[in-house]
Amino acid sequence: MNYSMEMEMKEKKNYNSILERINDYVRRKSNFGDTIPTKDALFALEMSYGAATNDIIDKIGKLNWNKDNEVCGYKVFYKIKDIKEEGLVELYFDDKLQAEYNTVEEAKEAAQEFNYDLLREQINKQDAAN
Repeated sequence: MNYSMEMEMKEKKNYNSILERINDYVRRKSNFGDTIPTKDALFALEMSYGAATNDIIDKIGKLNWNKDNEVCGYKVFYKIKDIKEEGLVELYFDDKLQAEYNTVEEAKEAAQEFNYDLLREQINKQDAAN
């Protein structure tokens, strides 16, 4: 893989870039027998944890809609109904109307963001408990 392709991939997934830079820093220090200052080690841990959290949310939070525009997300069942005669698209959470959109794609994006937010909220609650 050439350098420009590698940089392009890093830009697409910022958390991967963060982890690679942290690992590179730690490896360089250890190769020269240097110790890492405590504040740098703590910062590296915090950044690694944040990057890993974003990676988890991206991987498990992605909604895969079926042909009927239904999907089960984190703690919520999402459904989109296209009301052609009114020119609206309705988004339902657990069979309760949440909002109306102009397109199916807008409704899917809103559901996706809500699903990511639910996952982030749960992870933040778990962090606070620890």
